[in-house]
Amino acid sequence: MFETKAIVVCEDENVVRICSQILRDYGIVLTHCQINSSDIINMIINNTPHFVVLDTVSSDVDALDIMKSIDLSSLSKKPFFLISADQEDEFARQELKVAGAFSFLTSPLTTSVLTEAMIQFSQLLATMSQSLSLPSNYLETTVSEIMHKIGVPPNTKGYHFLRTAIMLCVDDAEIFHSITKTLYPAVAKHHGTTPERVERAIRHSIGLTWERGNPDAIHIFFGYRPGNHQKPTNSEFIAMISDNMRLKMNKMI
Repeated sequence: MFETKAIVVCEDENVVRICSQILRDYGIVLTHCQINSSDIINMIINNTPHFVVLDTVSSDVDALDIMKSIDLSSLSKKPFFLISADQEDEFARQELKVAGAFSFLTSPLTTSVLTEAMIQFSQLLATMSQSLSLPSNYLETTVSEIMHKIGVPPNTKGYHFLRTAIMLCVDDAEIFHSITKTLYPAVAKHHGTTPERVERAIRHSIGLTWERGNPDAIHIFFGYRPGNHQKPTNSEFIAMISDNMRLKMNKMI
């Protein structure tokens, strides 16, 4: 089982205690922390968690300072930050996004909210670990070959974002059902950018593919030609390629 380490910064110790007992069966180890920002930063550096949950609604912590400090730290693998923040303060949420917030959790941070989020993101982390380390880079190489055949411009940022997104969806189709909340943030984290830029870059690359790509190859994978059909949405494009890849891999087993 893939073990996930997480640090939870929350004033309600009872919530974390109950969640810790539940999540242990899922291979998720929670460490509770409710101290000042400096000590939280040190704890993250010393424990190297996969995820850090920051409850900025009920906790008096500076999430921006913590994320910026970790980003500038010597940690080779930075953790994902899940933030429970005021939904009405859009400016603050945007600042947190820019600083690297992976996702926002519903507030208040209850037992159900925390357990659901941790299980979901732990599964995503396991999928990312598997899909990005297959023997001989089979998955990455094959996805690249398909994209090349179709005519996705390799000199665009969207090309690399698309490849990562497809690889994640090949191993776990459930991720696809949460494309905005889960898939885009995962791709953004992997490439050091924002979910919004991932979405735009992918859409741009698909548009160029539909204008200049290989119509015969597109017909093989999508069942129609660009001239006879409008370009697919991001989700449609990712779904078609990842489904094709999944079928190919199943035949190899």
